[in-house]
Amino acid sequence: MLIPCIRRSAGRRNIIVSGLALAAILATLPLTAQVNHLALSSSSAPSIVGFWAGEDAAVAQSDRKATSPATYYEPAYRGDFTPEVWQVLQEYRIPIYLNVRYGRDFGPVRPNVQSDVVELVRKANSLKVPVSAWIVIPYEQGYWAYQGNAPEMLKAVKAWAEWKKANHLQFLSVAVDQEFSWQNLQSFIAGVTSHDSGKLTSWMRTNIDPTAQCAAFHGYQQFISWAHLHGIRVVAAEAPMVADDLADDNMALQNALQITGSSPGYDRMYLMAYRSAVAQSGFDPGSAYAASYYTSMQKYFGSIGQVSLGIPGQGPYKTLDPLVIDVRMLVGMGAKEIPIYSLEEMVASFGVTGLKAIADAAQHPMQGSELSEATKPSPATGGMLAMSKSQDATASELTLAVTKEHGHQQPPNRWPEGCGDLSVRPLANSHD
Repeated sequence: MLIPCIRRSAGRRNIIVSGLALAAILATLPLTAQVNHLALSSSSAPSIVGFWAGEDAAVAQSDRKATSPATYYEPAYRGDFTPEVWQVLQEYRIPIYLNVRYGRDFGPVRPNVQSDVVELVRKANSLKVPVSAWIVIPYEQGYWAYQGNAPEMLKAVKAWAEWKKANHLQFLSVAVDQEFSWQNLQSFIAGVTSHDSGKLTSWMRTNIDPTAQCAAFHGYQQFISWAHLHGIRVVAAEAPMVADDLADDNMALQNALQITGSSPGYDRMYLMAYRSAVAQSGFDPGSAYAASYYTSMQKYFGSIGQVSLGIPGQGPYKTLDPLVIDVRMLVGMGAKEIPIYSLEEMVASFGVTGLKAIADAAQHPMQGSELSEATKPSPATGGMLAMSKSQDATASELTLAVTKEHGHQQPPNRWPEGCGDLSVRPLANSHD
């Protein structure tokens, strides 16, 4: 999960990156749909919040180190897993999506690397706190799941399955980030922040390869099918561009950014609707930002299409009330689980009292005029939508141009059938 925050200081750009979505990114590729108020509905089934946990900080703070390739194998910060926090997680059965790293926590582990993940998961299991394994791989392989590393992600999940079995650990699911690779993110940010308007387009052009895109989708088909065969649920955190890309029924933008996010077969998909990340670019799109993306995810992926929120303590979430409002709004729209990035940011900003307030908010859905007002598009929505459509149109044009140069012009791969049969094995009963 990735949050690039672009800040200007001392006359230069200072780009800070941390765990789960995208800020310069979000500012350039946002909303895809107006909210259909007739489609809004609440459900009688209980809804809950969850939290992504265990990734490095956006910037160094107390004992937390700033995220970077240099910190991949270092011990994770656990200062916010206090007895009081555990008590709230247990009381509300709040799911945590715990960052677990191939090569540090499981799999072939580097010599002299320390990990406390086994003890942490056993603690959660003993308290009946649901845990999902948020799997990442070394930075040189991309860190997050993207178009170019499906085989490496499959290798990692197989190693994780052996590790959890050997240690008698219970997990609710496996979670992966379907977004940029770490390397591609740096290129994307450089293009977005450049004074040269053609820099981003030039980089996108180098990525166009519809055949490679289909190969990647089939790679993630194997990933999900293998997990399902072994009784493992798979959920995905989705970059916002995934929903933006599908409005014209093709996958050109994902190909140009090397994101493989619209794979069918996931058991749940959480689009990173990070209002705080957008606000760091200079404006707050309001609650309608998350509402619009929830509507899009439901449209394209049905009940498995959900959203994730972030970041407590930043932007409009510098106070607790706006986050409470957005949770209540999404539950009123029918959201079943709302993971928030991150547990550490939540506890650091609002403490145990805030953690309980957010858990309670999920039990009090908005209704009627309050819900209609919260989901009303902000003035910024139109401009954001226009920019999103422009990026998508550019990707489609590049696909035609690049494939023609390579001797066989072809349009972008259609969605959802453009790469053939991508159906996955049904989920088998868990063997745990």
